[in-house]
Formats: sequence, structure tokens, C-alpha cells
Amino acid sequence: MTSPAVQVEALKTRGYMPPSLRLYQDPTLRTDAYLGPLMAATLEAGRYPVKRFVWSDYSKIEDAIESELQSALRGRKGLQDALNSAASAVTRTLKGP
Repeated sequence: MTSPAVQVEALKTRGYMPPSLRLYQDPTLRTDAYLGPLMAATLEAGRYPVKRFVWSDYSKIEDAIESELQSALRGRKGLQDALNSAASAVTRTLKGP
């Protein structure tokens, strides 16, 4: 369990969003020009949790998607080509050996 001071330091120096919900109500953080909007958006996103499925090969799927998206973001592939490649990799992983 991390103290609020350590959570705030991690937020300000490394961009780690605090797990403590009460920090999202901190007036100093809420009025900060950079952190205020970021924390408001994160708090709003927290209202819509996403359940991830648990599967032994999940990391392969995550790696395939991330790799392809990075290729698109870096201009090595077009976005549609990257999405198609990611979809193919995910399909192969889900089908198994």
C-alpha cells in the first residue's frame, strides 16, 4: 500500500495514475493545468470498467496487437495493414496449434 504522498510523486514524475480514489478529489491536483484534466478523464473512464478475459496465451495476443499498432504509429505500415496483420495473428493464436 502506497502513501498518498508517494502516489502523488509517482503521478507527477512518472505519470502513474493513483489507485487512491480520494486523490482524484484533491483540490490541488484537480486545478493543476496538466493533471486536472488527465485525472478527470481517468476518473470518468473508471466508470466504465473493461473485463479482460483470462487465458494462458493472452500475452501473445497483446504482443501481436501492440507490435502491429507500433508499426503503424511509426509509419512502417499503413494502419489498415497493421490492423489486418493483428487480426490474423490473433485468429492464429485463438485457433491454437
